Order: sequence, then structure tokens, then C-alpha cells
Amino acid sequence: MKKAIVNKACKICVFLMAAALVLADAAEAATQTHGPFTLDVPAEWLVEKTEDNNSIFSSFHAPDNSARLTLGLQRAEGTTLKDIAETFARQMGCDMPAAVDGSYTFVTKTQGGADFVLHIGGDEKSGFYSIGRVGKHPQLDAMMRTIKLTYSSPVEPNPSPPGPPAPPAPPGPPSPPQNPTNKTTLTPPEVRGNTVGNIVNLGSVALQGEWIYYLSSFVGGNSLYKIRTDGSGKQKLNDNLSFYINVVGEWVYYRDPGKEGKGSIYKIRTDGSGKQRLNDEGSHFINVVGEWVYYTGRDNALYKMRTDGSERQKLNDDTSYDINVIGEWVYFRNWSDREKLYKIRTDGSEKQRLNDDKSISVNVVGGWAYYRNESDSGRLYKIRTDGSERQRLNDDSSFDINVAGEWVYYRNWGDGEKLYKIRTDGGGRQRLNDENSSSIKVVGEWVYYENLKDRVYRKYRIHPDGTGRQLVE
Repeated sequence: MKKAIVNKACKICVFLMAAALVLADAAEAATQTHGPFTLDVPAEWLVEKTEDNNSIFSSFHAPDNSARLTLGLQRAEGTTLKDIAETFARQMGCDMPAAVDGSYTFVTKTQGGADFVLHIGGDEKSGFYSIGRVGKHPQLDAMMRTIKLTYSSPVEPNPSPPGPPAPPAPPGPPSPPQNPTNKTTLTPPEVRGNTVGNIVNLGSVALQGEWIYYLSSFVGGNSLYKIRTDGSGKQKLNDNLSFYINVVGEWVYYRDPGKEGKGSIYKIRTDGSGKQRLNDEGSHFINVVGEWVYYTGRDNALYKMRTDGSERQKLNDDTSYDINVIGEWVYFRNWSDREKLYKIRTDGSEKQRLNDDKSISVNVVGGWAYYRNESDSGRLYKIRTDGSERQRLNDDSSFDINVAGEWVYYRNWGDGEKLYKIRTDGGGRQRLNDENSSSIKVVGEWVYYENLKDRVYRKYRIHPDGTGRQLVE
């Protein structure tokens, strides 16, 4: 019985985390309705709403991604708010907060390093809700006040007028929960194990809650470690080369290219125990999203399998690099068609070409695909995920692109391969250091890179403003 409750808590926790962490991209809006809430949202903000038979999810964010608010409302029988809170704390690597007035508030960091606050509450009868916010904006405060006023007393997602009790129903299959708004069923976004920008750059660093997971430099033994974001609690988890690191729940997923691992996908618990091999083929560009692992196999085609290694499925026959799993789509660089940008649904259907450029270091973030355009001397470009509004962002030959928040980080070939950043609109170009900076990863308040001109390829990290350079051991 306890295991069933935990499983239900895990499912709703995945929904609440997705409701808190997704970045929306949709049409303009002014007044928005979300379950019991009616909110005044800035007209220029972008909005996403998804619904199914027992849940509603909405996300509102500023065009420059500087602030966002996410709301989730879900029914779940047979579980408690405490079960959900404990599962969330375990999966995100957070400390369990004390309950205040029957609700829980978590404060942690996003993958991009911004402060993230999540408030969860409700009960089995009325429904569980989540309120997540990132960034600062006057309208965020106004929307939060509206939500608190609405929830000052219990609110039913589907209130019904009182009436006489209904007669007993004849035996039969249970009826599905009512759809709160009777709209099209959509699937909520899933929790992912690392950012797409980090994975495209070999994924040797990942963040979960208060912990950074990373592959050490040669001087550190080329092993997998974890360390708290404040620099304390360093722990060694394995003795393997570990690339494409993804951290989901209590598991760390990675590729071991060593003599023993042969490039296969492994997972190990976040405490270093329970190491398991998931497949027997060389695998690259690993994206762990929800309960699925997406990767390119030994034939360089696109595959997916369950996080326990079962249900392996081939999704295409193209040589697929730089894969980005975003919602129901997988974006990839199609080597079989001169490295043009493609997308395909996660079930392998509806393959589409998005451009005619040779597109390297693909990052799909906030409804845009950013890439190094080899058809234009390696300059930085972006294009909408529907293939529209193609734009050039700089005149630099830009390698190892990593998009985080409102910034694009890259290695500038024309300036000694030094680390640069530029805003996602092409403004604010800045140089951050004076050394070779390859394989760029962005985690929390740090930008990680390797110096390929160093004989042992030492790994360093630096703050996004160019200060605080440190050797990573």
C-alpha cells in the first residue's frame, strides 16, 4: 500500500515539477483563466496552457525569459500532500521544508542559476496545486496576490451545486475524472536530466537541486563526482569517464566510453550505489526526459528506451547529431541531409526539415533553435521551431554554443577560441576570458569549459560575468 502511494506521489510530483520548470512559447494574452484563477497578464508575455482529464497546467513568461510564473492544478486519489512534498524533495535534491498553514515552499535554483520558488498545497478532495516563480517583475507580485486571495479558502476545481444524493451506479468500469475546462487533452511537459546546451557539449556537468554532478579533470582522475553548489560535501561516485550526464530523481545517467563501458549507457544512484548498464551499444547525445532515455545508437540513428533499459525503439534511419528532446518533438542535425536542422515526434512520426543551413551545436530553447551556421562561416543563427523567422545574431565563428536564460555562450574561433557571450537577441556581446574555452556547460552560477591547449585538458569554471575562475578537480 505504501509503495502504491509513493508511486502516485511520484506521478503528481513529476507533473508539479514540470509545471514549475517548463519554459512556455505561445500566443499573446491579456486576461488569462486557469482553473479558479483569473489573472491579468502583460499583453506581451507568452502563454502556454495544457489540460487533460484531471489536470490543468499554465505558464506565463516575459519575452526575454527574465521572469515567469507557472501554475499546476491536479487531482490525485490515494496520496497526500506530504507524500508529494517528500517525493519532490528527494527527486530535486532539496531539503524537506516544514509545512506552513498546510502547504510547502521550496527554494532552489534552475539549471540556469536563477532563484526558483515553488509553493505546493491543496488536498485529495479539492486537488493539489503548484505555484512556481522565477525572476522578478511587478506583475508577478500582482498575480501572486490574486492566487493567494483565491486560495484563502478551499477551492474546488469543479464545484457542483448541492443536491440529493445520486442513486447507486450499476457495476462497470470507473468513470474518468471530469475535465476542468472540457478542452482538448494534452500531455504536460516532462522533467529532464540536463539542459540541451550542456548535452550538445558532451554533458560532463549537470545540476540537480543543491548538487552539481560533474566529470573531473585529468588531475582529478577523470571520475564522476558531486559537490554542493556552495562547494561543500564533495563525493566521488564512480571511477569511470562519464559523459552526457543526466540526473533524474535518485539516478545519474551517463555514457562510459572507457574500455569496460564501450560507450554504453549506465545509471548509478546519486549516492554512488546500484550501478546498472542499460544498453550494449555506443550511445551519444543522451537526453533523459521523464521515463524515457533518447540517444543516438551505434548506427547513429535516433533511439529511445525506458529508464530501466526496456522497450528500445528506433525512431528514424537518419544519422542524427545534436539531439534536443523538447515536449513531443526531437530536434536534430541530420547528417544524412547535409546537416540541416530537422525535427521528428517522439514516436518517430512527422519528420520535418526546418532549414537549409548546415546547422551545428543545435540548442532549442524557448521556441527558438540556435545553431552555428556552417553555411555562413560559422556565424550564430536562430530560427523558430516551426522553421520561420531565421535570424543571424553575430559575425563571429561560434563554436560550442550553449543557450542559458537570455544569453548564448560560445567559443569565438576568430579571437583565440576565447569564451564569449551574447544576448539571445544579438545584443550585449562580451568576452569573458583570455584562454581556449571548449565544450561549454552552464550550471547554476557557473560556466564550465575545458582548455584544449592544456596538455591534460584541465576543466575550469568561471562566473557568467567573467570573474572567479577556478580549476575543477
